[in-house]
Amino acid sequence: MSRNPREVSAGGSIIVLFVLLTAIALKNALTTDERWYWCLLITIPAIVLVAFFVRSKRIHIK
Repeated sequence: MSRNPREVSAGGSIIVLFVLLTAIALKNALTTDERWYWCLLITIPAIVLVAFFVRSKRIHIK
């Protein structure tokens, strides 16, 4: 078996993680308990910061 030579963006993986956390928090806030909206105060700015960092630095994991 040969190794995949393509580089994977670490920042892209982090953005996907924060998007999933935001979706979970939003779903829970809309369906069960409105206190979950407080999580959005953390996850949405984190997505913006990571996206800005990724665009400015272009860090990749080999």
